[in-house]
Amino acid sequence: MVAHLSMKSLPADMPPAELRQWFAEHGWPGYRARQLFEAQRKYAASGEARITTWSAELCNQVFEELDWSWWQELQHWRDPEDATEKWVVTLRDGQRMQMVMIPDRDRRTLCVSSQVGCAMGCTFCSTGEMRLQRNLTGGEILGQILLVDRLLRDRGDRGLTNLVFMGMGEPLHNEYAVRTALDWIISTDGLGWSPDRVTISTVGIAAPLRRLIRESRVNLAISLHAARPDVRAGIVPAERGLPADELRALLLDEIRALRNRKLTFEVVLLAGINDSEDDARELIRYVSGLNAMVNLIPFNPWPGGRYSRPARPAVERFQRLLQDASISCFIRRTRGRNILAACGTLNTTEHAVPVDLVELSERS
Repeated sequence: MVAHLSMKSLPADMPPAELRQWFAEHGWPGYRARQLFEAQRKYAASGEARITTWSAELCNQVFEELDWSWWQELQHWRDPEDATEKWVVTLRDGQRMQMVMIPDRDRRTLCVSSQVGCAMGCTFCSTGEMRLQRNLTGGEILGQILLVDRLLRDRGDRGLTNLVFMGMGEPLHNEYAVRTALDWIISTDGLGWSPDRVTISTVGIAAPLRRLIRESRVNLAISLHAARPDVRAGIVPAERGLPADELRALLLDEIRALRNRKLTFEVVLLAGINDSEDDARELIRYVSGLNAMVNLIPFNPWPGGRYSRPARPAVERFQRLLQDASISCFIRRTRGRNILAACGTLNTTEHAVPVDLVELSERS
């Protein structure tokens, strides 16, 4: 698929209220903003503007200043093992990003990207190897949701049910665009979704994290990966910006605001690095009092990755230690490993084309 290439602003680069104001400032009624959103939702897979309720003159005037489409080319893969789907998207400026759809019974979850690459540099994550290329705009973030939802519906599948901001990038390092997209997702001017259908994952950036907790009701997933500061600093460079103990103190300080939403700690388990009984005991201490659950994610190998995946018995032993301490702890089932769509494997440089990972996983 190929769409028109340009870099004008997208309508959803502005929050809904600002887009209504934009129309008003141009002498058009504010309800045109809603008509535009509904058209983009209905024709998200189209590279050309299609708004049947507008005259050709109005379309031409609006799209002299705004852009209809956020992408110019899509590549698509489906994992034959578990039906996970990945799209590599070429953006209007030629940069590429990825998005992943995970089907599970009656759920369709989109793993949303917030940046091209990532500046956090987590050593177990292929996206971090790219470094940060650029932020995505609010329209490019919302566009992922509208596009995949439309592609699913057009083939007779059910639409998206859940969103996890766990794709490429650190959402709170691109706060304005992510919050703008959230406004469109949750507001009745946009999709009107309940916040409990949305999860934001973050390594923890203090000021944006506090604002997100206080001003939004979305679920929160903390990319902790190790509770021991020395271990975390070796695999999550952001530990130097907001140390784990300060992150915990922030969460305790905001514990009232965190009520009635899901708080999860994510731990990618790396063989011989953060999977010992001492690591588990320190994690128990860290999580206690926060009314949170823990997701254990056995490392997903990727070309050039330096770590190994722990053996299943080691992962289960780690889980039992937490469960014996009355902490809800789950082992995340690997999805999309055959198309490099699993957690930590997204990369649009040399690794964008899926490869057979059987040999790679055996070497690990």
